[in-house]
Amino acid sequence: MGPNNYAADPVMGQLEPQPTVTLYRGVDGAEFSSIANEGIWNIPTTASSATNGKYFTSEASAADQWGAFMNKNDGLTLQSTAPSSVLTHPGVAYLGPRHDGIGPAYFFDTEAVRNLNSQMDGISLVD
Repeated sequence: MGPNNYAADPVMGQLEPQPTVTLYRGVDGAEFSSIANEGIWNIPTTASSATNGKYFTSEASAADQWGAFMNKNDGLTLQSTAPSSVLTHPGVAYLGPRHDGIGPAYFFDTEAVRNLNSQMDGISLVD
């Protein structure tokens, strides 16, 4: 499976579309600059990144709310689409449908972020 989200059908030998998920994240200027330079979700490498991973949501409006809170109303909401199977990676934790009273949330540890980076269709700005 790759960025086009197709996998070979083992019986028919044809390419079959795979279910996808769009994940959203509110980012600040520094994270946006890193993404613009590297084209991937950056991997936290310092102890000061309190969680050693990244939080995502499946709702753009929830990412807007978290981003506004975390970035003091100075940030952008970005999105990536990937096969739904990224959510079953052992490093992904589903935090519930109304995390912080806002919306669905997922925590991706560093390995899960690497997995997402390898399977996503890129990162784009939410309109």
